Amino acid sequence: MVSTLAGQVTKATTATLDAANRCLRFAKQNSDVGLEFRHIGPKEDITFAAYSDASFASRDDLSSQGGYFLIMVHRDVTTRGEGAYNVIDWRSWKLARVSRSTLAAESQAAGEASDALLFATTFWRLIWSPWLPLDDIKTAQLPNQPKLIVDAKALFDLLAQKEIQAGSSTDKRTAIEVLVTQDKLQCCGASSMWVSSELQYSDGLTKASAAQLLADRLRSHLTRLKSDEDFVASKKKTAAERKKGAEKYAIRKPKAMTTATMFAAFCSMATNALPTEIAETYGQEMNTTYTMDTNNVGNELTTTIMAMLFGILVLAGIFSTCRWLSVVPRQAVAILGYLWKVMSLKEAKALETKDAVTQTEGDLMDALQNLQYKNLELEEELERYIQQNRSLEDDNDNLHTIIRDTNHDRRRMIVEACQQQIYLTAEGRAWHASYQCLRNRTQGPILHRTWCAYCVDTLGQYPGNQAPPGEATTTRMR
Repeated sequence: MVSTLAGQVTKATTATLDAANRCLRFAKQNSDVGLEFRHIGPKEDITFAAYSDASFASRDDLSSQGGYFLIMVHRDVTTRGEGAYNVIDWRSWKLARVSRSTLAAESQAAGEASDALLFATTFWRLIWSPWLPLDDIKTAQLPNQPKLIVDAKALFDLLAQKEIQAGSSTDKRTAIEVLVTQDKLQCCGASSMWVSSELQYSDGLTKASAAQLLADRLRSHLTRLKSDEDFVASKKKTAAERKKGAEKYAIRKPKAMTTATMFAAFCSMATNALPTEIAETYGQEMNTTYTMDTNNVGNELTTTIMAMLFGILVLAGIFSTCRWLSVVPRQAVAILGYLWKVMSLKEAKALETKDAVTQTEGDLMDALQNLQYKNLELEEELERYIQQNRSLEDDNDNLHTIIRDTNHDRRRMIVEACQQQIYLTAEGRAWHASYQCLRNRTQGPILHRTWCAYCVDTLGQYPGNQAPPGEATTTRMR
């Protein structure tokens, strides 16, 4: 619609202005429609589908309008079920050449759609595998077969053929377009699929009459790619079948409520809100006594509703002569019947509320008693935890005493060892308390001046320069 108007700027007329106003009105009515990008699934299960369509000689200069709609879907959507989709690319444009037939226009649009499909699959593959060569035919192929969806049966038959001869068609240029489309589909490993016109999503990009249906479908973002094996065209279906197929995944924008409906909804919300407020107040103040008389509340509400109804009837009598308010008396009568029903239901609900409040009071008292018992149990358990904590603190103090005594014994043992006879190495870099230890432990180079831990431990346990014969001594080497 916008693309068609853009080509009439230099030769616009009043009809063009009317079309622009309709386009603006359409945009305002569907301002809530947007693109949603949902989680489709893991990248191994992702595939693409491109809807392609053309409108033959639909422009003022008898040129054709083309459009495609490229989406990302889960692989199950193309085989056995429905699912959500993400819109990747779309385009609506004037075809470069004036077409001689519908097949020629559809072939041009399909060529552009297959080009977009090939680019999308190649880009998707290079995102996850950037090392793949661009000139390799397998780079653009996905494990899940993409789809090119058309609604022209003649074009689908040509795309399904393995070989197409240029002389097989009266329009040689159309045969070339189909050959190019086949080559692009083969590069990305895609296949073609036929659907009837009411299931073609890209119709909204080429025909103004299908724009609202496309907007309704975008509200749901759901689709199902199922090929019609019987090839039943849209013209051969009944009106009910076409409507069912077109509105399967379409959600219309809810219409604004009338004045009578809004007033009735307000009265309904007012009557339903009163018992809820009473129950919440009672729940918060369960220790107080409930003294509100629900019958008096119902009588006050009835008086208020009757006063409002009387005011409506007075206004209806005053303005009944006005043509633009002639519908007020009929609405007043309808509201009168509705309010009478509301008042009857209100009296019955007031009695039920009183009984429910009495029963709720007993339940709350039982619940309060159970909570008191539970509180006593928690206090006893807390006392046990405090005693256990005190025992752990006492054990911790004893442990510190043991560690302190152990360190004192260790230092005393080292001092006693140092008072024994020692042996120095030739360079004077280390000392030993045992000659045997000196012979066994000075074969390698000595890097720093230190004492022999082996000798210290030995002298600390056994007085003298040597350990008892025949008994191994465990040491900590440094």
